[in-house]
Amino acid sequence: MQNYPRLDKNILVRVFLPNSNEEYQEFVGDDVIRTAGATQYEEAFIRENGIPSIKMQHCAHFQNKKLCRLGDGCRFLHVISVALATPKQEDDDGYTSSRNSPTSDDRQCGSTHRRVTKSNPVFVSNSSMSSRNDDSNIIAPNNVPYGPNVNYAPWAPTSFKPSAY
Repeated sequence: MQNYPRLDKNILVRVFLPNSNEEYQEFVGDDVIRTAGATQYEEAFIRENGIPSIKMQHCAHFQNKKLCRLGDGCRFLHVISVALATPKQEDDDGYTSSRNSPTSDDRQCGSTHRRVTKSNPVFVSNSSMSSRNDDSNIIAPNNVPYGPNVNYAPWAPTSFKPSAY
């Protein structure tokens, strides 16, 4: 995950919980992978000189399945500590989740996030993330297999040209 561009660490990212306009979590910017949604948040943060009025949410695919096929074109936020702290959901194709894998050895990401409200804000640090050595079981947004003979460029959808058979 360290090879993917992230937001600046001086940006405080507020992420609202699903179906809520009041409960949110806050993260440092370098815990958020740069997606279209993250860039939109960053621009609003700079324009409004602080936490913007737009309400962003976690990408459910990245959080629960550890991958998002939209890659950096996703309009939601890819928060690394949340994805690492959330057990991988079992896929419909019968594969078991990573938490049931004998190689998962009960890893913890060390994130300390909790539900908050406007009257009870919390700042979440990802300093404990630096001790994590193995991200090999995580598929990052642009590292998605699409099968043979497929040229995929999520940053330029008009350039998609399937190879001839």
